[in-house]
Amino acid sequence: MQMAEPQQPRLPGLQLFDLGIVNDVLDTAEFQDLSIDSALKAVETNRGPVHPGLRTWVRHAVIQYFEAHQFLWDRDCLRLVPHKPKWVVQYPREIGFETPILEVAAWGRRYCSADRQVRELRLLRRRSVKDRQRDDSEIATALYVLAHGRATRGRTRFDLPHALVDTVEQPRRLRVVEIGCEDGSVNILDDVDVDGARQRYRESGQHRAREVVQGGGQRNPGSSCQKCKLVDGCTAVPRADGILGIVERRRPRRTWSVTNGRAYIRCPAQEYLTRLNLPRASAVEYGESATRGQAVHTWIEQNHRRQPVRSCTAAEAPFADSWQAGPWEVTGSQALLGAQMIGDHALVCPLHHLLPDSPVGVERTVTAYDADANVVVIAKIDLVYRDGPACVLREMKTTEGTDGGDPLARYPQLSLGLLLLAHAVLGDGSANGRVELERLTPAGPVVESFHPTNSDHMEQARQVINNLAASWHADTTARAQPGPECHRCAVSQWCPEAFMRPHDEDY
Repeated sequence: MQMAEPQQPRLPGLQLFDLGIVNDVLDTAEFQDLSIDSALKAVETNRGPVHPGLRTWVRHAVIQYFEAHQFLWDRDCLRLVPHKPKWVVQYPREIGFETPILEVAAWGRRYCSADRQVRELRLLRRRSVKDRQRDDSEIATALYVLAHGRATRGRTRFDLPHALVDTVEQPRRLRVVEIGCEDGSVNILDDVDVDGARQRYRESGQHRAREVVQGGGQRNPGSSCQKCKLVDGCTAVPRADGILGIVERRRPRRTWSVTNGRAYIRCPAQEYLTRLNLPRASAVEYGESATRGQAVHTWIEQNHRRQPVRSCTAAEAPFADSWQAGPWEVTGSQALLGAQMIGDHALVCPLHHLLPDSPVGVERTVTAYDADANVVVIAKIDLVYRDGPACVLREMKTTEGTDGGDPLARYPQLSLGLLLLAHAVLGDGSANGRVELERLTPAGPVVESFHPTNSDHMEQARQVINNLAASWHADTTARAQPGPECHRCAVSQWCPEAFMRPHDEDY
C-alpha cells in the first residue's frame, strides 16, 4: 500500500481581510471590556503581528464604529447589547443517500435586547455609507437569518455544521444597519417585524439564496477567486501552472497582476494597503501628459465598444483645443496632441479587417490559476480580437518621446500576454497568436508584434514576470519605502512611515 505524502505546513502570510480584524477588536473590546488599544494588542497577541498600516486603519475603523454605536444609542430608545453567538438557519437537503445540513448565516455584528425581543445585525463597510446603493437581496437574507436563526453553541470545525442551542427564540422586531468605518456614518436599512422579514425574503432574497445553495448563478473569475476553495478545479479559471516561475504553494492564495507587481516595486506597503481596498484619498494628482493619455485611451475604448462593432476613423477624432472622454478633460496643446493620436490610431485600428461576427473583447479581464505558486493571475487587456484563427492581444500606449529599452520589460503587460498565450489561457488560437504594442506618438503610430513561438521573446517574458512577482510572493512584511512618492500615494493616510524622511534628504 502506498503511503500518502504528508501535507506540507502552510507558511505565514500577511492578513488579507481587514474587516475580520476590525470585528475581532470590537469583539474583544465589547466582551472583555477593554480599551481600543488593549483590545488591539490582545488581538495581535492571538492572531500574530499586524502590518503597521493595517493597524492604523483598524484603530481608526474601531473608533468610528463606536462613535456610530453611540449615535444609535442616543438616537433610539433601544438599549441593545452585543450578542456573541452567531444566528444560523439550518435545513437538510437530500442528495442521494446523504442528508447534508445546509446553513444560512449573515456576517456582521449582532445585538439584541435584554428580553430577546429585538435583534439587530450591523453590517461593516469600509467606506462611508452616505448615499450608498442598497443591496436588497443582502438585506432580505439578513432579515431572514434574524427572524429564523438559532444561536450557535460552542466552537465548531469549519467543515461541520454548527451546533445550535435547543431554545427557539421568537423575536418581534428585526433591524439591519450598516456602518461606514471610514467616517462612522450610519444607514438603517430595514426595521420590520417577522412577517415583514418573511415578505422581504420572498421578494428579494429567496432566489439569490437558492442560486448559491444549488450552485447556480454566473461564475465571474477575478479577485474573489483568492477566497474560493474550489478554484483548483474550477472550469471557469484556466490553469497556467508555472506562469510566474515560482514553485511555492504553501503561501496563502492571493491574486496578482502586473499592476500589483509594479506597485510592489514602488512601495510594498502601498501595494499591500491598496490590495486591502482601504479607503483612499479622493484626489490623486495626474500630470498633464498622464491625463491626456487617459483621455485618449478612454476615447478609443468607447469607440471599440460600439455595437455593432466597427473600426475607428480619423473623422471621429475630436477637433478642438478642449475636449473630454469619460472623467478626463484636456485642453490646449495636450488636447491637440491627444486628438492627433486618436486620429493616428484610426490608421492602425485592428478592427479594420475584422471578419463578420468575430468576437472582440474590450478591456477584457483574463484570469488564470498558477497552482505552482498558489496565485490567481489577473490581466486586463486593452483589446482581444481574432486575426483569422489567431488570437491577438493588443496593448495601446501614448508617449511623447521615443521609448528606450526592451518593450517587454518597459511594458510588462506584453510579457504577461505572451505567457497567457503560451499557456493557452485564451483557448483556441493561442498557439499561433501574438501580442501587439500600439504606440501613439507625436510622430505617428507604431505597431510592434511579439510571438509566443519566438524563443527570445518567451525567455525575456518569463524573466520580466518572474522579476516582478518573486519578491512580492515571498514577502511577509510589506515594509514601507518612504520617499517623494508618499505625496502621491492614495493610502498614505494609513501608513505611519509616510513622509518620515527629513525634507532635506537627497533622494
